[in-house]
Amino acid sequence: MSANKYEMLIDEIVEYVVPKDSKDKFISQKPYNNYICYFLWVLKTNNEIKTYDDMEEKGYRREGDKFPPLGLDDIVIFFIENNGSWDRLLELKDKYTVKELADALLNVSYFDNYNMGDVPLGITNLVNEILGISDNDSVLEVDCARGAYLFDTGIKNGNCTIAGFNDNYMELTEAFIKEEVSGIKNIRLYEYDEFLFSDKVFINANISGDERRHCSTIDYALRDEKEDFPRDSVNWSKCMYGILSQNEGGRTVAVMNSRELTLKSFKDVRKYFCENGYIEGVIALADKIYENTWINSYIVIFGKEKNSVKFLDATDMYEAARIKGKRINVITEEMAKQIFNMYKNEGIYISLEELEQNDYSLNPIRYITSLVPGVKKVKLGDLLEELGRGMTINAAKADECITDTYSKMRCVSQSSISEGVVITDKFYHGNKVNSNNVAVYGDILLSKSCSPVKVAVSKEICMVVGNVYILRINKDLVFPEYVKCFLESEQGQEIINSLTSGSDTKYITVENIKNIEIPVYEKEKQRELNIKAEEMVSQLEEYYSMIIEKKQEINALFTRM
Repeated sequence: MSANKYEMLIDEIVEYVVPKDSKDKFISQKPYNNYICYFLWVLKTNNEIKTYDDMEEKGYRREGDKFPPLGLDDIVIFFIENNGSWDRLLELKDKYTVKELADALLNVSYFDNYNMGDVPLGITNLVNEILGISDNDSVLEVDCARGAYLFDTGIKNGNCTIAGFNDNYMELTEAFIKEEVSGIKNIRLYEYDEFLFSDKVFINANISGDERRHCSTIDYALRDEKEDFPRDSVNWSKCMYGILSQNEGGRTVAVMNSRELTLKSFKDVRKYFCENGYIEGVIALADKIYENTWINSYIVIFGKEKNSVKFLDATDMYEAARIKGKRINVITEEMAKQIFNMYKNEGIYISLEELEQNDYSLNPIRYITSLVPGVKKVKLGDLLEELGRGMTINAAKADECITDTYSKMRCVSQSSISEGVVITDKFYHGNKVNSNNVAVYGDILLSKSCSPVKVAVSKEICMVVGNVYILRINKDLVFPEYVKCFLESEQGQEIINSLTSGSDTKYITVENIKNIEIPVYEKEKQRELNIKAEEMVSQLEEYYSMIIEKKQEINALFTRM
């Protein structure tokens, strides 16, 4: 049964049970639909329940759980106020099988359209390899979202006590329902309330926009326990909370994104962790491991290293796949074992002194790239056949010769470059065509402004206008996509920023462009990296094509009205 069919099954139950004058409430708050389906599942699996009072008393009051099941309470109140609806629910008891209801509840989620931080199975497998979970361990997830990590860990570790906590009772309720219908008995759910000391601790801090996941309880706990802790980042605060929740001799692991590991705004908190010996190591993973984001993920392993941090680049350890039509990368169970073995045997140590020199950046790529033997650095100027720039054109002339009307040559400006790809619906109609202003297939487009610098590879012949450089690469020496991806990388961006001029608006000059040093691998290795680079660029283009398409559909809605 497809996900759409599962949704149809739940909608069918709600349509029969809920009076028409109450439907708006259930349509606007989709979890309620799932809760009614869950109540029907409980009726099917517990013969002691005859009334809605029985449901409230025996249906979802699991010993050991400490979270407010407010949504489920709301459904009981609904049935109290709509007695006929309870009778109609009872009438459906024999219409659906237990499996049909359970499958629907396990496959339909109110939160599917949001990045709520669900942990992919590959991440769970890798994290648990590192944690080394064994029988009778107590395991804790800090900020457990909908319980994906708890769910997958509980299935494989039936003799462990597994707990998760979260201050979002809607997420906790969904986690409870999924675990209940799946038959997992060793998981307990809590609202944030106190330290839950455990042998193994996991923190999923890979959620973008961490302010949305702020938890006051964690903040209060750190204020009491760690007065000197810099609370600059909600995600780093969760990590410290996890460390404080770890039993003596235990292990703590987090998944994080690059913002907390690299941005200067989080330098002080990274310094605190490093200088206090809290960070043992960091593993860089491939992008698109998480379904709802294409950014890279990083495993942070906490320990008692005092003088160094261990780094591993595992960005090439994945299998390409599709989920719900989306392209994602998957870490298999075997790969999880391989990555952990690589970390133990091949990881490199970087001293605290070098970390300090690099603003305590914890991105492994930054250090590992510079340590690869046999990689020579070549000035970008020595890799260029030509270096042009966009046509200078005044506003009046621009209005005349740059329009939405189709012509053989697209027009590209600095604003046309976004997230590594060219997106433009403008065309050039002018008579003046200077080859120095024209980009061809494979040319790199680099913005003069570095706030931030924009980079893309041209996929066609186009007229370039404004503050954009045109870099024609000698393809016998290096691949354009490889150079583009290096310039976009953290290392490349830092080199560019170090060469910029200007006080308010930072910009890069022609001479400084030529002085950018590019690490150039042997041809075979470069080809391998270039394939990856081309794949990532094509994925970006695919995503932006979808964005443009959806924007057009939105506009069409109002055009038809």
